[in-house]
Amino acid sequence: MEDFEVPTGAVAHIEKQYTELTSLSWEGQRTFIDEDFKLVITLSIHRDTGKPTAIFIGTTQKALFDKLLNDLGSYGLQWDYTSYDD
Repeated sequence: MEDFEVPTGAVAHIEKQYTELTSLSWEGQRTFIDEDFKLVITLSIHRDTGKPTAIFIGTTQKALFDKLLNDLGSYGLQWDYTSYDD
């Protein structure tokens, strides 16, 4: 998926709903958590454009995972790969 960018609506949703861990974030990566530390979201930032080009989410709670997939999907984000086991 060359030239892919995470939809701006999805990024705005993440920025509004979750807390950025600035101690783990840097110019090439932004990491967010929920208030209960049950969910981690990482945006991979393109070095030339400064725009997110990949998103990774992790949680041990299937319902929370499904909700986030659905929420971000409403902004046009389509997943190349999802797994409940990885």
